[in-house]
Amino acid sequence: MDYFGYDVFGNETSSGVDGPRKPTFASAYVQNKLEFSDLVLNIGARYEYFDQNVQTPDDYVAPTWDANLDYFADPENQLKDTEPAHLILPRVSFSFPVTDRTVFYAMYGKYAQLPPLDRLFSGSTSLSARISPNTRSSYTLTNTPGGSGFLVRPERTTQFEMGIRQSITENFALTATGFYKDVRDQIQLKRIFNQAGVPMFVAYRNEDFSTIKGVELTLELRRTNRLAARVNYTLSDARGSASTPASSRVAVSDEGQARFPNFVSPFEFNQAHRGTIFVDYRWAKGDGGPILEGLGFNMVLSFNSGHNYTQILEPRILGQASVWNIGVRPLIDPRTRTPVEPVNASSTPWVFNIDLNASKVFYVGNITVELYANILNLLNSKQVINVFPNTGTQGDDGWLRSSLSASYRDIPRYTEFYQTVNIDNRWAYFVATGNDVYGTPRQIRVGVKLEI
Repeated sequence: MDYFGYDVFGNETSSGVDGPRKPTFASAYVQNKLEFSDLVLNIGARYEYFDQNVQTPDDYVAPTWDANLDYFADPENQLKDTEPAHLILPRVSFSFPVTDRTVFYAMYGKYAQLPPLDRLFSGSTSLSARISPNTRSSYTLTNTPGGSGFLVRPERTTQFEMGIRQSITENFALTATGFYKDVRDQIQLKRIFNQAGVPMFVAYRNEDFSTIKGVELTLELRRTNRLAARVNYTLSDARGSASTPASSRVAVSDEGQARFPNFVSPFEFNQAHRGTIFVDYRWAKGDGGPILEGLGFNMVLSFNSGHNYTQILEPRILGQASVWNIGVRPLIDPRTRTPVEPVNASSTPWVFNIDLNASKVFYVGNITVELYANILNLLNSKQVINVFPNTGTQGDDGWLRSSLSASYRDIPRYTEFYQTVNIDNRWAYFVATGNDVYGTPRQIRVGVKLEI
């Protein structure tokens, strides 16, 4: 049980080991801009202060323990706050014109942030249950992925960018940017060992990493004859040893049955190709007469190449699954997953979407009234954003055509019910993942905006 601001009897308290936690963050930066002829140089540094205010035991290997309560013998003295982190993060950027139409630029910077606080904080009782010499386990995931981050430090990022901007005409420009991001000290579930090398319990540690690299191209048309447009395309590659802080939960919970991720693969959220096309056409104030003045339209076409996933074998045994969630059981319990290819070697389908906005502005003295209509997913496309990994499709989880379901398909209306609930309405998939197989349908939003 986790609780903050109350003691074990439910009495409110504002201090001590059960008091509310008060993390504090602060930052400051200095920057100087230098100009040498046509060269523009920005040099700066950012100071980050992270006081997580997470409780950590003075000795989590062999704590002084009350065996009767299975709790700290002297919690007020045994639990202390983590030390604040002080980070100096340099930033440098420069640009200079190669010709009167071409500008070269580059950037280097270091960044830092904390993981979500709900992965860091744990109350004194749940912390004691984790590190208890009497009951702790080297494979239990109790209270995880909730707070188990008393050993966690801030995550750090180093980023490089380099690009060129070319003016093709007075109103038309091309920008090409290459980027590389190196992320260190990302958190991941790990076994915590004692000095003899014996695993004691599971907690988050800063032992994960990732790299993101790619190229971004932008074509931009400044407003000309009422038309403005912008095209963005990004080719990127995001890789690391784990896609989420809890990706290793099987390896740490089933000793000998799974291997800890120690190789680099594409992330589950990796999208190799992403792009948008934005077009805006409108009449400005005093343009087009009383009917067309203030009328405008814009359209956004977005697309991506889908995200990576790993194909797995279809169900072979019912195991602990019920006949209502057998099709997504591997998503609920990864121990039942049997990959048939390298990690995240497959991708979901490409996704295309069009959003449209129309607006009309009325100018009444110093008051501006805008009537608008936003239509999201204009074509009402049934966009496939996820698939069932055991079939690689969005419309079949593999259960009804499995020989294991033969006896259940003989039950009157079972097939129809399963098809309606779990395939057509994706109930089991949503419960297992919190996501849907399809994107949102068309939405129409109408409104009025006033400016004085």
